[in-house]
Amino acid sequence: MSARAFHADGSAPRPGQVFVFGSNLSGIHGGGAARAAHQLYGAEWGVAEGRTGQSYAIPTVKEKIAGPLPLERIKEGVDRFLAHAAQHPGAEFLVTRVGCVLAGHSDAAIAPMFAAAPANCSLPATWREYLSEGKPADLINTIKARVLQLISEHANDTPVHEIQDDHGFEADLGMDSLDRAELRMGLEDEFGILIEEEEEDALLASAGTVAQLVNWVEAAVARKEAAHVAG
Repeated sequence: MSARAFHADGSAPRPGQVFVFGSNLSGIHGGGAARAAHQLYGAEWGVAEGRTGQSYAIPTVKEKIAGPLPLERIKEGVDRFLAHAAQHPGAEFLVTRVGCVLAGHSDAAIAPMFAAAPANCSLPATWREYLSEGKPADLINTIKARVLQLISEHANDTPVHEIQDDHGFEADLGMDSLDRAELRMGLEDEFGILIEEEEEDALLASAGTVAQLVNWVEAAVARKEAAHVAG
């Protein structure tokens, strides 16, 4: 098996290499990597997803740049890109930090989505720690990254890397009752699960910790997946 390829963040693609960037659903390539894709690598204005010119767009932001897409939607686009890369083994792809700049998601949340990237994809070096040997980026790791990202957004933008498993939501992260209620709703929307009132009290009240919440969400998602298969 070929070693996974990484490149320094901000690297330009080699001649013939396809530039993979994060786009918005309107295809307005006006900033960041999207602007470079349009100006330098043939990305077509108004095309939100797929390959045009020497570039490939993955949607990470809503229409009219009205905020980031949820991680689940981004992963759908990533999966379509990975399928395209696998179907074109003769092409080479340079992947930028899609979803981590203008969309504002963390590297910890996005990098695991590329765990199955074929050998013809070069990934940002900042993702190496999330994809290194001994750290399989499976469903559970992806769930934890998504939970931590949501906690960060509702805990006064506490950086994800500063959130510890034993942190309490009120004492350590400074989250009030409104913050915790918004986090519960965010978790329900992100994972398609229901957190009952008594579960919210147990998970997000003063006695709850980040690790307990992550474990509960992992179990809830597993139950949902099992019910879907059984149905």
